[in-house]
Amino acid sequence: LMNVLSGIYSHGTYEGDIIYRGEVCNFSGIKDSEGKGIVIIHQELALIPYMTIGENMYLGNEKGNSFSIDWNETYGESDKYLRTVGLQESSRTLIKDIGVGKQQLVEIAKALAKNAKLLIL
Repeated sequence: LMNVLSGIYSHGTYEGDIIYRGEVCNFSGIKDSEGKGIVIIHQELALIPYMTIGENMYLGNEKGNSFSIDWNETYGESDKYLRTVGLQESSRTLIKDIGVGKQQLVEIAKALAKNAKLLIL
């Protein structure tokens, strides 16, 4: 069910309809479900140890234009979401330097940065 809601199983590979916020949704991938505000956090963390918290949070959704990443915006936004989840680490900290509990909070902050309206844990 989580894979269907998150778009991992695309529309047509299952029977039935997804009705979210009164609308029938035909997700063809994860980006479609995230576009509607549905974000899933798997038990296995999807973080890269030798990248910073901020880099992990916006990997694939980089701030800036197609030719350069705006690192000030990336780290500023990341710090804002880290505070929202109660994590006092700097977004410039490497993932490998924080514990698993804090890494889970990074995953939640990452989901909030995607404007999650439905968060599936």
